[in-house]
Amino acid sequence: LRPATSADIPAVVAFQNAPGMAARFNPASAENLQKMLDAPCDEVLIWDTGELSGFATVKLEPYRHFYAEIRKFGVYPAGQGIGDQFARALLSELFVKRGFFRAEVACYGDNPAAARFYERLGFAREGLLRQAVRQRSGTRVDLILLAMTHNDWNLAETRRAS
Repeated sequence: LRPATSADIPAVVAFQNAPGMAARFNPASAENLQKMLDAPCDEVLIWDTGELSGFATVKLEPYRHFYAEIRKFGVYPAGQGIGDQFARALLSELFVKRGFFRAEVACYGDNPAAARFYERLGFAREGLLRQAVRQRSGTRVDLILLAMTHNDWNLAETRRAS
């Protein structure tokens, strides 16, 4: 796990816009990613296994409430355990190294596998925003809200270790 740099932008844009990924993410642009890299409370993190295997964009609120919002999270290839490794490294970074208290994520209601993935990690469903997102196709979908606290992380890690 490492922070993205400007040199990573072309690979992250290509990753997000690749077939199979583009349907899950809004189109990526180099300009938007550079803005995130330049913003003090936005981060782009890379899962680097010798090549770009995953990325996450995270909005940080470190000053008052100490929470992080995971806005985008993607791995390739899916279904080979990369997501679990990357997510656990990301959560460890947020909770253990940086001292955040809470991590939040939202996923589309038409992607139940994403909700199950986050729940397996220890996230809890906190809400449902009905028909909250208009997809590029014009279809409206629900948004599932999930969160994990530092205490949830500790409990999940203890369970994984036993």
